[in-house]
Amino acid sequence: TRFPGPGGVTNLTQKGVWAVDANHVLQLLFREGVTQVDGKTLEHFAAMQAITVSPGVSRSFNAKATIVWRATFTDGTSAIITTKVP
Repeated sequence: TRFPGPGGVTNLTQKGVWAVDANHVLQLLFREGVTQVDGKTLEHFAAMQAITVSPGVSRSFNAKATIVWRATFTDGTSAIITTKVP
């Protein structure tokens, strides 16, 4: 996108994951092009996909309110990250 939308959103920053905290406030967990991890900028993320033989079962979230996701950074490196949902 040549011209950013509301909040400066562009093609490089349009994807992210948000969650509602205990006070019912929307919180950003991570966002492409914005989130920094150890000084690296997040380029792309992916959550683990559900298993096809177990519909309705998630592998990305657990009972302890954490999400596991794969981060790819602008420098070409990647990591598996666990983030606590507020």
